[in-house]
Amino acid sequence: MIKINNLDVILKGKEILKNINLTIDDKKIYVILGPSGCGKSVLLKNIIGLLTPTGGEILIDNINIVDADKKEIDNIRKKCGFLFQHSALFDSLTIEENLEFPLLQHKNYSKDEIKDRVNEKLKMVGLHDVNNKKPSELSGGMQKRAALARSIILEPEYIFYDEPTTGLDPIMSRIIDDLIVELNYKLGVTSIVVTHDMKTASKISDNMALLYNGKKIIEGKKSDLMRADNPYLNQFVEGLREGPMVL
Repeated sequence: MIKINNLDVILKGKEILKNINLTIDDKKIYVILGPSGCGKSVLLKNIIGLLTPTGGEILIDNINIVDADKKEIDNIRKKCGFLFQHSALFDSLTIEENLEFPLLQHKNYSKDEIKDRVNEKLKMVGLHDVNNKKPSELSGGMQKRAALARSIILEPEYIFYDEPTTGLDPIMSRIIDDLIVELNYKLGVTSIVVTHDMKTASKISDNMALLYNGKKIIEGKKSDLMRADNPYLNQFVEGLREGPMVL
């Protein structure tokens, strides 16, 4: 479980997140919604320890990573996979080498074991015959899937997705949605997805939270939120120009 208590984040003198409280249940898909600039990605980077909050707690497996020592944070990070918004594959490496990289850093596998693990993860995301290709030789959707394969190569307990469908066409976006759900079930992981794509949110989520202007507006099960009469959520879901959100 991940628990966030009274989280505040100030960057360059600007208050980005204000008193955020969230509970992310084990083995569920938790979607963080909100318009661009609302603090979604900053929240994700704080959860994984890439940024340090100004105040509050972030508990992962009952360890508060805000004041944890380096060894504790490193152990937590080994349990986490991260799919970056723009894939973040190493351009100079082949796809196989991209997937091998975390294994060579953190595991002591034989060459055959590494190759088997790489092929297994590529197969899980529906990629074949791409091992020796460079990222630039793949489409955007294939790059995203290769990056997803890399994010699960160490068999994490938590997977963090930052805008996983950004820049993809509607068909590939739905393919990525299906993969998120499928991998969550097959791997038994907890998934945290940051997105402003309502189709993605409605398809994959167990629970959701809506952020606006650095604050949590509403949180709950997807089934409850889809019936909720909340003016912020209604505006966001319907894509209305008029409403309490000023964009």
